Amino acid sequence: EDFEDYFLQTQIPEGAGGGQLNHAAQEIPSISTVSTTKKVEWIRYLNNNSGGAIDINEVALVSDMKALFGTVIAIGKILMSRDHLASTVTVPSTGQLKVIYTIQLTYPS
Repeated sequence: EDFEDYFLQTQIPEGAGGGQLNHAAQEIPSISTVSTTKKVEWIRYLNNNSGGAIDINEVALVSDMKALFGTVIAIGKILMSRDHLASTVTVPSTGQLKVIYTIQLTYPS
């Protein structure tokens, strides 16, 4: 891993065929504040309806982006976080993977 490794090596396509996962809609982010700490959690489920096991080695948090450059609007996606897992996670046939991304900020009091 290095800072130049900014894209998924093997993106698993959407679908129910071999080597594919059904990507459920992302839940509404959970936002909480306790004292001077603010926390946001994003949760998404991936369902394996492919008929075989699928190995997961990396996950990512991607956001839609809209930017204004003068009079030009650029629309695209931005990779906010990409994580290579310490060990492979195998999702069995008819299994489900729950991915949780948490960003926590502590502000001075």
